[in-house]
Amino acid sequence: KEKKQEHKNAEKESVKAVTEQRSEQNDTKNLLANLPSAIAQSSVKKDKNETAVFEANVSAKTELNASVAPILQKDENKTLPKASSTPLKTQHDQGLLAGKSEKPELKSQKPEPKKQGKQSKRQEFSPAPYVPTKKFSGRPKLVIIIDDVATYEHASMIRSTGLKLTPSIFPMTKDHPNTPNIARGFEFHMIHLPMQAKHFDHPEIGTLNTNDSFESILKRIRKIRADFPRAVYMNNHTGSKFTSDYDAMDKAYRAFISEKFIFMDSKTISHTVVAEVARKYSQPYISRDIFLDDDPSRSGVRRQLVNAVELAKKRSYAIAIGHPKKNTIDVIKESKDTILRDVDVVYLKEIL
Repeated sequence: KEKKQEHKNAEKESVKAVTEQRSEQNDTKNLLANLPSAIAQSSVKKDKNETAVFEANVSAKTELNASVAPILQKDENKTLPKASSTPLKTQHDQGLLAGKSEKPELKSQKPEPKKQGKQSKRQEFSPAPYVPTKKFSGRPKLVIIIDDVATYEHASMIRSTGLKLTPSIFPMTKDHPNTPNIARGFEFHMIHLPMQAKHFDHPEIGTLNTNDSFESILKRIRKIRADFPRAVYMNNHTGSKFTSDYDAMDKAYRAFISEKFIFMDSKTISHTVVAEVARKYSQPYISRDIFLDDDPSRSGVRRQLVNAVELAKKRSYAIAIGHPKKNTIDVIKESKDTILRDVDVVYLKEIL
């Protein structure tokens, strides 16, 4: 019985082993049978992933092209060399073309130190506003200043017009000893102050130079004040170098204010700094509009006088400068009832 039981147990174990072996064989067969399908499914899944990645790249590329297009279009509008291999200059542009979405690393920007010298010195003050001129009513006003007045003959020429011409008289020197007496003969006059020019071979005695000290400039202006106690306004004779030099005009303005003079810019140079210095000291900025006799011919003076009148009509006032020359004075006299009939010729003080 025990042997039979052992045989039965052995047979059961044998059957169990065979069953397990067959089960393993079936699992292997199923695995081998399903392997191509699994591989195929894996391949499909991989393809789907790659397709999604591809589509994402296409979308990113589309957005990239849209953002780069304005840059490229802007570059195309410029005149560039024909070679297409010119590298972009910025990190940002290089990153865009490489498909990078992150922004380039920016260096910390520190403010550049201010340059030392005249320019930084000129920025230290806050300019005051212009002192406004009068608001005119009635007919347009035309100021005609006659520069270089130095002789009694010049004074006689001005009076002969019968108009309120404004004489601008040279300071007294050994070359112009009579100018204080000439000034006393006019109801209104101003000072024609010699200032350094860039190109002028015959400067007047006592011409102010850019390298003059404030003390020497003040001494000169005080002498003029003593000789011309009624004068209020002065303008520059020559002066292209002086009136374009900020430091020189700054020194001069301090002297003008000290002696109660108001300066008018003859504008003998385009890049004058007088307006800037006038603002600094809250002084009115007055400037010449038209030169009447740069072309000294009668036709030239007449043409410029017409321009001065037209400007006065347009702006309510204008300031013209002429000189004691025969053609200039004759044209002004002849124009009283023609060119000048629609304006009032007034002294400089009447428009301020």
